[in-house]
Amino acid sequence: MRKFPKDRLQRYLRWGNKKVEGWLYPIDAQLVRAVGDIQTKNGISGSVGEIGVWQGRLFILLYLLLHANEKAFSIDIFDDSHLSKEPVESQTQL
Repeated sequence: MRKFPKDRLQRYLRWGNKKVEGWLYPIDAQLVRAVGDIQTKNGISGSVGEIGVWQGRLFILLYLLLHANEKAFSIDIFDDSHLSKEPVESQTQL
């Protein structure tokens, strides 16, 4: 059983992810959701994580796909963006 109601996931896919900057195209989001649905249907479970989460567009989707007993983690430089090799000005939404 998923941790969050299905309508929350649907709202994020329709509108919510557009409010979060990042590099997740709609087709990619649908593919991630499809994989999540296949895993749920086949009883495959496990925690999720993302390295290089930046603003969290993909991470939020992964989080909304969690089951009740799963955990999520994210890693990024967050407040230390000056450590990035890529200038902050170029880290804009595609």
